[in-house]
Amino acid sequence: MFASLAAAADQAQQARRLLERFRVTHDVAALNQAIELAAQLPKPQAGEQRALWRAIGSAIDHEMHPEDGDLPQLNLAPPPETGLPAGVAPDSIKDPALRQAYERAIEENKRKVQRAHYQHALQLAQERTRALMSESEQR
Repeated sequence: MFASLAAAADQAQQARRLLERFRVTHDVAALNQAIELAAQLPKPQAGEQRALWRAIGSAIDHEMHPEDGDLPQLNLAPPPETGLPAGVAPDSIKDPALRQAYERAIEENKRKVQRAHYQHALQLAQERTRALMSESEQR
């Protein structure tokens, strides 16, 4: 019995380390591993499990940002002065200033895509956490 309690304590500590890695690096895989480890804690560790659920919820809430309407575009249009269609390669733009503006817009759109993916992954982790918390309360 003491061995299983020690193993559960190690599991809880590992979940806390993974959660800290998520906080520092924004590694969603580490967050998901922490969620899974918290869900697997045995009943005698219910207090530790509740503390982990609170910490996980807090970490997710800290990173979640409400939709600000600044979503990425599927096909970015170059400056209108070019007369070129959306999605054209930057090297198709002869004017260096317009090409540079378009390249900056493409890079900003890539950042928006990354933010949207990150927020979606957080939302999925939040839903998974809520489901597993509910399951653990019913055990």
